[in-house]
Amino acid sequence: MRHSNGHAETSFVGSGNARRVVQYHFTNWNDYKAPECSTGLLRFVNRLRELPEFNEYPVVIHCSAGVGRTGTFIAIDSMLDQCAAQAKADIFNFVAGLRKQRNLMVQSQEQYVFIYKALAEWHLFGYTDMDVEQLKEHYQTLIDPGMRNRVSSFNGGTKLVARSDAAPTSGMEAEFLKLERTLETPAKSSFAAKEDNVMKNRFDSAVPYDRNRIVLRASIGYADTTYINASSLKGYFYPYVLAQDPVSENTVFDFWRMISELNVTTLVMLSNEEDWSPSEKYWPSELHSTAVYERPPYHVTVQLNGEEHFPYFITRKLSYRMKEDTASRNVVQFAFTAWPSSCVVPTSSESLLSLVGRVLERQSGLPDSGPIVLHCRNGSSETGVYCCISLLLERLKAEQRIDVFQTVKGLQNQRPLIFSKLEHYAFCYQAVIDYIRSSR
Repeated sequence: MRHSNGHAETSFVGSGNARRVVQYHFTNWNDYKAPECSTGLLRFVNRLRELPEFNEYPVVIHCSAGVGRTGTFIAIDSMLDQCAAQAKADIFNFVAGLRKQRNLMVQSQEQYVFIYKALAEWHLFGYTDMDVEQLKEHYQTLIDPGMRNRVSSFNGGTKLVARSDAAPTSGMEAEFLKLERTLETPAKSSFAAKEDNVMKNRFDSAVPYDRNRIVLRASIGYADTTYINASSLKGYFYPYVLAQDPVSENTVFDFWRMISELNVTTLVMLSNEEDWSPSEKYWPSELHSTAVYERPPYHVTVQLNGEEHFPYFITRKLSYRMKEDTASRNVVQFAFTAWPSSCVVPTSSESLLSLVGRVLERQSGLPDSGPIVLHCRNGSSETGVYCCISLLLERLKAEQRIDVFQTVKGLQNQRPLIFSKLEHYAFCYQAVIDYIRSSR
């Protein structure tokens, strides 16, 4: 069974009276390191704490050396119990006690700091993961202005209810404002600020972080050719790239380099074509026509092979061939048409849900494909909303669980300006609720 950041496997051991053993495997944690964010591990720990086999029987926790990740996990799980029982967490003495029982438990300073970070996150935001029925109840507390300070069975344990004198107008706004609280170290965007790269950015404030920027192959003899305004993102089933629309003919070529180098077969355009200048378009306008985009000594030839119109989007079948390629490769562009430039959110949740469903259906049949590339004018606003809804639906289908708050928070840690508007946040809740209603 698949879970976010992990999976479970059941086996039976012994002959005669067989005994059941369940393995829960956390899959997003490198040796000697700490997870990039605490959300996944806290979610994993809390799911385990709900299971009878975790609470009623001895538990074997193991990693490569049995000290670093194992010790960190034990410390977080135990400190959650101490917080609940005593309203405090004595991390130093607990880890010191662990080391008296097994050498080097909690192996690195990074892991030790992570324990503090995880518990601080828990204290600030609580457990925001929920099932479908909890989501329905919680959503009512968010949209009803008269219920902004009501404690539901869910939000009573999440610390997401407004408590300030200047109370927000709704529970939705109160929860959205909590996103401003962060324990993350400010990320750097030094490559985006380099002199050779500044002109490749449409907006100075919407640029990729160094840690997860897409790095193109270097071209020998030319100035920095590794930069493109695009950020990589690990999805639930599929990886994503969040990119800005090209800003010039040079960046059009870089856009196709990215598609080629990452083996991309699916593009999702969330901006309006009428906002594009001719020098920004990366595909030919006429059916069966070709266009050549180049930056000497390289070039790519692109052909529009087919175009089909649907109520909320257009699909374009494109083929391209880089100069060094021996054969053409295919890619499909989904151009969303139900999000006018004058509107903060799409015209309806149905429109975006329709697009997300179609893209996921296509990607499921392409196991060897590269990431799904999402792009809009700044690479953050519309792409962030789309990506959030896609991630939520992927997990809902697999686990029947939803965590809008932490999904948005995780996206915000990957790229600037994602979910900068309350309307974007509210739209994601509405879209998930509408999806659940339409599925039953």
